[in-house]
Amino acid sequence: MNALYYNDEVSIPVAFEMIRKPFQFCDVKTRPTKCASEVTQNGWLRSMLKTCVNNPLKFRYVLFDIWFAAAENFETVLRSGKHFVAALKDNWQVALTLEDKQQGHFVKVSELVLSDQQAVRGWLKGFDQEVLLVRRVFTNKDGSTGALNLV
Repeated sequence: MNALYYNDEVSIPVAFEMIRKPFQFCDVKTRPTKCASEVTQNGWLRSMLKTCVNNPLKFRYVLFDIWFAAAENFETVLRSGKHFVAALKDNWQVALTLEDKQQGHFVKVSELVLSDQQAVRGWLKGFDQEVLLVRRVFTNKDGSTGALNLV
């Protein structure tokens, strides 16, 4: 797992972690042997973020892949004085008004009717800060289209 510093001129690895999986276990239903790490991927991410913040390298934003979009990671970034951009899985739930949030009325991000590059403010379920949600619509090489929801 690695963290890269990127700007228009350069991309530099600034933190790197070899993920070790010393624990073996058996899935009760399917029976294959699996391996696990002592630390979760999100735990490694937060550790690497701490390393990056403690370096003299100046940066303002942290970009997460979809697997790391978690409220605890968002909170860690904000406590570090940084901002984040993350891809969201379609099942994340959002309230578009404070009233809906307070009443527990959330909808899946995938159910929002947004066009390409349209942004809306809202609240993610389980995360107290207001966020900006943006949908990016793209065309794949095979001609099919996809959507990426960013926060």
